Amino acid sequence: MLATYRQALAESRANGNPPLFLGNHFNRWNNSVYSDALTTFVQETCKQPDVRCVSNRELVGWLTRYGVPKAS
Repeated sequence: MLATYRQALAESRANGNPPLFLGNHFNRWNNSVYSDALTTFVQETCKQPDVRCVSNRELVGWLTRYGVPKAS
């Protein structure tokens, strides 16, 4: 799972660096493998100088400010 998150970030960076959204239901499926992978990914990624980890509200504000059309 962690490798999948890392690959998603690499692909985002290779394609113009659009926002990358990772959702999680914060559950204990498969011995918490999903939550543990997301926690590790956030800890190693959010401290990188070219990464901004933001709330959904901040993301919507950014999308609105830069003219990205709202989904209907």
